[in-house]
Amino acid sequence: MSSPSLRGRPPREAPPGGETHGGTELVQVDENRLEIPAGPFTIVPGLDYHSLLLLQDDRLARLGPDGVTITQQWQLPRPYKFIAERRGYFVAAAEEPSVIELIHKLSGKVIKSFPVNRRKLTDLALHPTRPICYVAFWASSDLPGYQFAMFNEMTGEGRESEDYIGNWLRVHPAGLVSGKIQDSLSKASVCLQT
Repeated sequence: MSSPSLRGRPPREAPPGGETHGGTELVQVDENRLEIPAGPFTIVPGLDYHSLLLLQDDRLARLGPDGVTITQQWQLPRPYKFIAERRGYFVAAAEEPSVIELIHKLSGKVIKSFPVNRRKLTDLALHPTRPICYVAFWASSDLPGYQFAMFNEMTGEGRESEDYIGNWLRVHPAGLVSGKIQDSLSKASVCLQT
């Protein structure tokens, strides 16, 4: 007995006598299983927190609330290490070359690109209410070894400081610092947990 098709797509048939592994494309095998190609991938929540974004190199897929159903797929302009979602675009961070890029959701084209001039990126976080993104990176073998930079997504202006220390970034959901929202890019506009 075969499982029912999901949203009009029949499940992929396994080859005779075995499981499927190590394919080159993201495939929904059946209603309970998703086959992800070999290699590193990242899963982050979508903008609405009712979907997941699965990033693998230059491929991006939106998964439904069940974490298995593929609802959208994109071929991205280059391989990215991190991605996050805004209303009309994605914010993506690549290491080779080391850039932050804004990618239009409908066309898949790069809207803006700004160099990070750093290697070994470790995280990407978005300010929840302002068009500002934060990128953490390995700065040096001296302590503190990890720092982060802030980028204004509209102007491309970036801000870096030896005081911006962090490896894994999380932004307060309201974008608060000591109970108030900071307006200037020159000030740290979030509480970061590192």
